[in-house]
Amino acid sequence: MPLGSGAARPADRIREPWTHTDVPHDGRHLTVDLPAHGAALFRRTEDGGRG
Repeated sequence: MPLGSGAARPADRIREPWTHTDVPHDGRHLTVDLPAHGAALFRRTEDGGRG
């Protein structure tokens, strides 16, 4: 998933809101594994701030 459209930076946190798991990224791409017909929701928090 390209992150550029969401204006993410490498210092930003990308978090899955239900498990509170941070997802690693490089500021340009986010790579996740989803099951067939699966879906995911992520929240971006700028500069590693609380969110």
